Amino acid sequence: MRLGSGMNGQTRLLLLLIFGFLAFAEASSWVTASWPGDCLVNPEQGPRSSNDANQKDCPTFIAGSLILLKRADRVIGRHDKSIVAVFTVVLAVSTIGLWIATLDLFRAGEKQMQLIALKLWPIAKGEMWSGIAVRAMADGEKHPSDSNPTNDGGG
Repeated sequence: MRLGSGMNGQTRLLLLLIFGFLAFAEASSWVTASWPGDCLVNPEQGPRSSNDANQKDCPTFIAGSLILLKRADRVIGRHDKSIVAVFTVVLAVSTIGLWIATLDLFRAGEKQMQLIALKLWPIAKGEMWSGIAVRAMADGEKHPSDSNPTNDGGG
């Protein structure tokens, strides 16, 4: 089995684009790391320039991503119970919304079935009688609707 034989062309293209973007972002961040100006991510810790104590180095793309990941981990660690509570509320609201939508769909389906029964039953009944009449005429019998409507018990 070849490596990546399960991937289609679109998946490969997407992975190539993501990898290309990350490579471009890292390469451009190395070039712009020592430029004057504000950094997107201010490093609290991390490598500093050893040749000039006054020079401010911005972290590269990967280093900045790791700094942001550590910060996100600290925030999640401090607020883990709040995050679970908010997720529970969102899940409950979504469940109620889905329940209401399902109930509305059920009611719409029931209404649709009633409309079908009211509007199509006479048509279907007529087609049914027409089909019986064609078979009866082919067999040399009378159409069932031509029979005597009174019930005299004679079959």
